[in-house]
Amino acid sequence: MKQRKRYALVGASGRGLGMYAYPLKEEYADVAEVVGIFDPNPVRSAYVKEFCRLDCRTYTDYDRMIRETRPETVIVTTVDRYHHEYIIRALEAGLDAITEKPMTVDLEKCRQILETEARTGRKVIVTFNYRFTPYITRIRELLRDGLVGTILNVDFEWLLDTSHGADYFRRWH
Repeated sequence: MKQRKRYALVGASGRGLGMYAYPLKEEYADVAEVVGIFDPNPVRSAYVKEFCRLDCRTYTDYDRMIRETRPETVIVTTVDRYHHEYIIRALEAGLDAITEKPMTVDLEKCRQILETEARTGRKVIVTFNYRFTPYITRIRELLRDGLVGTILNVDFEWLLDTSHGADYFRRWH
């Protein structure tokens, strides 16, 4: 029997749950397993574990999780400004890292990640998770199939509402 790839979730966020932990458990359990969940808030980690029915431990100490669970890859879904910290620590521990976008929040942190990746020989994969939500995928299929004819121009507007949109940029994003 082929051994499953071992993943540790770093950040028990909504995206961590919905785009990584749950699909790994429900769709890829034959080839992948979540071996640990790290979050400074133990309630969040416990929720992800319970919701996904994962057979793993939860941690508030990142280094302890890495030592005890020995993952092959970490999946970073923390607050954006901390992505670089956990990516670099994973690479230096001999692990690969998958992170949601953005990889990091500024040029210096990006350079640190790329330098660490080159030095360690480990890999960082940045995902663009929203590109694959069902309604976005369906829109792409309809456009590809020519439903609206030849596309001559695309105008994208993001209207920010006061209950989520404008507040989104004042928070940690």
